[in-house]
Amino acid sequence: MKIRRIAVLLGAAALLTETALSAPASAATIQTERARSPISVDCGWVTCSLYFSRPLTRRMATPLGAIAVLTGKCSHPACKAVSAASALLALKAGEAARKHQCLRIRFIPPAQVVGLYSSGNKHCHS
Repeated sequence: MKIRRIAVLLGAAALLTETALSAPASAATIQTERARSPISVDCGWVTCSLYFSRPLTRRMATPLGAIAVLTGKCSHPACKAVSAASALLALKAGEAARKHQCLRIRFIPPAQVVGLYSSGNKHCHS
């Protein structure tokens, strides 16, 4: 477990360093660029979450739509792990779409999925 935390921290540090070197200095600009991404990732100490934008969530409300989005838009290993359960994913995406929220896949890196949620938090955008 300790090695996994260190790996997550090192990965996050590398991502932050890359962002700091390549992104503009303005925090507002960074937030705007992050909001444009149809899929965003947010990691804590143990788990991470993939957030799909509202338009992608609406597209994923059917099993075929879920498979199309997961194979075409999301290259993350957690997406591959969930694609086998496309009917369940479509059910959760449909629930999120009805609430005008985003689909959230919570996982333990690299790809152990621990939950599917509808989320309306700060990572959810149109």
